Amino acid sequence: MNIPTKDADLVDVTVIIPFRNRGVSRLRRAIESLAAAAPGLSVQVIVSDLGSDDPGTARSVCERSGAEWLRLESDHWNRSVCINRALAVSRGEYVQVDDVDMIWTPGSLAAHLDQIKAHPKSFINSQVWDLPEDLTEYALTTAEPDWALFREKSVSHSRWGHGLVLAPRSALLRIGGLDERMHTYGGEDLDLTKRLKRTGLRQEWVGHRGDELFHIWHDRIPSMAAKDSRVAAAIKKNRDLYYSDDSVIRNVPTSGQTDEPLVSVVIATRNRSAYLAESIYSALYQTVRSLEVLVIDDGSTDDTEAVVRQIEDPRVRYVHQDATGVAAARNRGTKEARGFYIAVLDDDDLMRPDRLEIQLGCLDGAAQGCVGNLLHFYDSDGQMYYFSDARPTTAGALPTGGFAGHPGWLVEKSLLEQIPYDESLSSAIDTNVALRALRSGFRFRHCNQFVTLRRIHEKQVTMVDGQQQKLGARLTRVWFQGGVDPQTMKHAQNNYSKTTERPVDAVKTTPTMRPWLPDHLVTRTVQLRPSDMLKTIDLPLPHRAGSAVSIISGTGEQVGSPLQVSGVTWPQLAALRRKNVPHHVIESDEESSGIKRGLTVLPPTGEDEVETGGEPLVALSDAVENLIQAERDKLQPDEFLVCWEPADPQDVVDEPELSSSHRPAVSFSLSNSAGTRRIILQRSADFADLVETVGRASGLIKAYSPTAKLHLPYIHRKAIEMGLTA
Repeated sequence: MNIPTKDADLVDVTVIIPFRNRGVSRLRRAIESLAAAAPGLSVQVIVSDLGSDDPGTARSVCERSGAEWLRLESDHWNRSVCINRALAVSRGEYVQVDDVDMIWTPGSLAAHLDQIKAHPKSFINSQVWDLPEDLTEYALTTAEPDWALFREKSVSHSRWGHGLVLAPRSALLRIGGLDERMHTYGGEDLDLTKRLKRTGLRQEWVGHRGDELFHIWHDRIPSMAAKDSRVAAAIKKNRDLYYSDDSVIRNVPTSGQTDEPLVSVVIATRNRSAYLAESIYSALYQTVRSLEVLVIDDGSTDDTEAVVRQIEDPRVRYVHQDATGVAAARNRGTKEARGFYIAVLDDDDLMRPDRLEIQLGCLDGAAQGCVGNLLHFYDSDGQMYYFSDARPTTAGALPTGGFAGHPGWLVEKSLLEQIPYDESLSSAIDTNVALRALRSGFRFRHCNQFVTLRRIHEKQVTMVDGQQQKLGARLTRVWFQGGVDPQTMKHAQNNYSKTTERPVDAVKTTPTMRPWLPDHLVTRTVQLRPSDMLKTIDLPLPHRAGSAVSIISGTGEQVGSPLQVSGVTWPQLAALRRKNVPHHVIESDEESSGIKRGLTVLPPTGEDEVETGGEPLVALSDAVENLIQAERDKLQPDEFLVCWEPADPQDVVDEPELSSSHRPAVSFSLSNSAGTRRIILQRSADFADLVETVGRASGLIKAYSPTAKLHLPYIHRKAIEMGLTA
């Protein structure tokens, strides 16, 4: 096995070993066995350490063996996160998901690679063989195991577990890796297998013909569920997700940029530079980060090129061609696109920020595309209206001759390669492609949500080329309906149904779309959590806002008013997304709508606001005391309160089993420009039980005495014994 240097390019295979407190002898054994398993191959071995208690020892094992050590902090086991973070830095053409308890037979990994290369449209699961408990020590310490003994003593592991997967790296990245919602134990491996099969890959099994993988004995983890209700709840959640979620692509907001973008947002344009920039920024502001924005300029004579090139984002690409028509520009976009999917966007429309996240999450592996509804707005005054779409099926399109509007399409690039735009048409090219794709057997899903804001103005194709647009649509419709027997047509008309939200729901949705209108139609307010990050980003936030305190509950809820910034423009929104600044956007109220556009700090509003004046450190301390006092005010006559802070705000304090006298612990993170403090509060009706619980928890540096008026001498004595501050 050739261990490549860390700055090497692609290797034959990356092996990922997820690890957390499993013992360094198992880790060392797992790495060593790989050397003989892949003779002559270049192998990148990544040990992904998710919060082990002794990271230094694990790291030294990796350094001595030539493996890469990737450390991630976590208070609980999440195999999906552990593997996905290693997948993001992997360099293998193929990726083998391994386990720290595995011993590979000589040549086994090389044989598995030969098999998957011989069947490119496949992925491999390994049959695992369980060793008995009495061979554990022998398996861990013997340099050259007796393979015949292993084969004689082992028993086959149930195939219900699909944890060991060998698959093309590109396939794993495209579906977002393992589902990170699944944690603690079980389900994530079966779910990965299901989703890989839905992308069209065939599942194959190995491990029967001298290429076995032997599993070192340990206590079965599922037994923990009988002892710990939290483990049982996590297993049930994972199982429910496996059976209920038919999507293929997961972790969309958290997945980073891959070798090739997952989505190419293709914009064809000609002489509409006044609208183009905002369309591009709406694409760059997507919650999906693995994308490119491809602008195909069909012979513009205005300042289109200058508008595109002034947008400083490497994901934007500009391609110029002589004026040959919108269909030719669309086909050029298909040719130039590097993404697996193409999202269509017109040069005058805007995408809602989570459009791609919604549509990618709607794909089930059987559909080659997802379409969504358009919310129309007048560029003159911002008035909105909507209409219902036909279902994106043959039966749905027969009565109307089409389905969802073009700027709401997300389709596989291969679809547009096989069904290109008809360059003999000057308009209605989307209807033509849609109906040809349906007739060719392609399948679409409708997400039943508004995904794109469609701008209505005097330069629209509908306005300037309306006759040709109607003619093109009519010709395609006649072709599509040709040869359909009257009974089928009648059945389609009688069963015609639409896919948009119900009118009552659409009325509720429309206001939530208003912040994504063009800058001249709306004034936006961005809510920010004050943090050290705001000191480093290149946005003109006034320094006087540094004392504002942001309070976030343990459930992620904002308590109190965050820092508010009004008049934020589309370029600034895109900058916030690019710099990964957590924020929330709303439409400014009437009182603030007249504020000059640009970043201007507004004082927090509301009854639970946190004052922003004064020194940041003083403001932070005052906010902590106010929060504690608020919890004290809630105490019942027979209750006690203890509050403590972890030494590091990022630390997670263990939560021991609580008696029935405890109320759930609550935690808050308070932050401003002075830093971050984490406060944890616990109420109980039994002080002795409470202080014992606090004593068993880790990372305590400070505690507050209870305020209940019962047995004060006892309370003080117990507090002193526990080292608490009275």
